[in-house]
Amino acid sequence: MGYRVMDPVTRRVAVSRNVRFVEKKIISDKLSATPNIEKQEDTSDLGEENETETDIKLEETERAIDDKYPEFRRSQRERKPPVRYPFNEALSTTNEELTFDEIKFLPNEEQSNWKSAMDEEMLSMQKNKVWDLVELPEKEKQPITCKWIFKRKRDGKYKARLVARGFMQKEGVDYTDTFSPVISMPSLRLVLVLILQENLQSYVMDVKTAFLNGDLDEVVYMSQPQGYDDGTRKVCKLNKSLYGLKQAPRQWFHKFQQFMNKVKFKQSTSDPCIFIRKEKGRKIIICLYVDDLLIAGSDPDEVKTVINLLQNEFEMSKSAPATEFLGIRLVFTPTELKLDQEEYIDKMLKRFNMSDCKPCSTPLEPKCTSADFANSELFEGPFRELIGSLLYLAVTTRPDVLFSVNCLSQLQEKPTVAAWTGLKRILRYLKGTKNFKLVYKKLHNPNFNIDLYVDADWASDTIDRKSVSGYVLMFCNCPILWCCKKQNCISPQKLK
Repeated sequence: MGYRVMDPVTRRVAVSRNVRFVEKKIISDKLSATPNIEKQEDTSDLGEENETETDIKLEETERAIDDKYPEFRRSQRERKPPVRYPFNEALSTTNEELTFDEIKFLPNEEQSNWKSAMDEEMLSMQKNKVWDLVELPEKEKQPITCKWIFKRKRDGKYKARLVARGFMQKEGVDYTDTFSPVISMPSLRLVLVLILQENLQSYVMDVKTAFLNGDLDEVVYMSQPQGYDDGTRKVCKLNKSLYGLKQAPRQWFHKFQQFMNKVKFKQSTSDPCIFIRKEKGRKIIICLYVDDLLIAGSDPDEVKTVINLLQNEFEMSKSAPATEFLGIRLVFTPTELKLDQEEYIDKMLKRFNMSDCKPCSTPLEPKCTSADFANSELFEGPFRELIGSLLYLAVTTRPDVLFSVNCLSQLQEKPTVAAWTGLKRILRYLKGTKNFKLVYKKLHNPNFNIDLYVDADWASDTIDRKSVSGYVLMFCNCPILWCCKKQNCISPQKLK
């Protein structure tokens, strides 16, 4: 092994392993391109002998180099390309969004399925009288545009949703207020405890195209949808709130609120998304989260009557026993209620490429604080996305990870590699405990008392010396509210 080089002066060939290439220097043109005839004539008789000796020397040199530097064996292991950005890949390939123009290039069967889904959506628009086709009265006023959103559900159903591009709306002209409440998790858990302790019948329902039921207070014009433009250059004057409009959630909530008042339901003063009706000792509770309903009552006939009233007023799905609500699995037994989010944990593990991780026994190392994760190089990745996913789980059914998530969420502004490793440890803990459940026990004689347990450490954070407080609120010996957060001030003494 080596380079065969020739000396341009002596015209001799040698084999060498160490060679330096001089690219800037060019061989002189004065050197004769033809060999010296005289020298060639003098050595003509020894030509064959010299050629044989040169070959032998070259073979011996090459053999010596081969013995000194043996050829390395190539590995037969199959090489796999590295996955350098697994989290970004997982986030981008979870739900591939189709556009209206891309539908045209799909197979005929797929095109037919999506066309049927769009026809169903347009039929719903006509049924609810969402808009009227009119000439644009003001030349200076530009209509907002719309787009199609395509999604294939887990059951294989093709769903097409027409949404308005609400970002084109002007505040004060196309909308004013946008706030719309939803039921809080402590309120929902309180209702679930009442269902358990009072043996209430519970059902879940959802409103189809809920936002289309809201009436608009402002005048909003929208261009005709793709694929359904009649070519008259008319625009859609919206009569009802459409998905994508900034005021759509608020208008839907007002519509539902008016109907609840009409059927003699009273709105809770503590949570505006809880509606209660009591008549002749019969109680019915309705919880609203955007378009999802949880209905519970002591009289099954009365509950069915209310369900029929809702179905006559709004287009709704069929009622079903409450076994799942807002992604929370509900398991009712005569003596207890179990809540868990195992499916949500599996989705989160898959999303962040941790499905095959090794479980661990604790969500955080003992005596760890946020300062232990600050001294590390900065991390670039989906840090805040994972914090948000873990926070939703912690405040819903898993209070055991709340302290750990709270500790690491303090590093969102400048996330570090060590903090990301800490978040992955929480995922490993959830992988091994995803079947853990929040259990509510039924009491024989419930007194509906409220108990509050509070605790705090003292100056645990070595950076700012602030303390961390935590509390749990129990209703009928069932936890319905918990919190863990750093205090706003520095406590000079433990008792303070």
